[in-house]
Amino acid sequence: MRSTSHHSAYCSAEYHLVEVLEDAEGIEAGGAEGPQGTDSPLGATTFDIHLNDHAYWRNVPAAVWDYKLGGYQVLKKWLSYRELTVLGRPLLPAEVQHFAETARRIAAILMVTATPRTD
Repeated sequence: MRSTSHHSAYCSAEYHLVEVLEDAEGIEAGGAEGPQGTDSPLGATTFDIHLNDHAYWRNVPAAVWDYKLGGYQVLKKWLSYRELTVLGRPLLPAEVQHFAETARRIAAILMVTATPRTD
């Protein structure tokens, strides 16, 4: 089953977002195992984070989406401050790219800080 999270911001940079999505590496939609398999600290479940009806970030690992810092879900909080009603404007291409880069950084943190297997 594919998990989908919707977010209600509007993006004027939909084509840029599609390019960012095409850079996604190795994670299949709907939690199917990608090259990292289920032993990965990122897990097998992924989310599609919808910016609007036409643009979204595909296959964000659940562990990345759920990552908390200071008690706050980092990516969700970042997006909440960038909704059209809050900003009064659509997201800029640089902001769309920043979200993707932040998600990759969180994934890297989770990979580096994972407890090594002792098999």
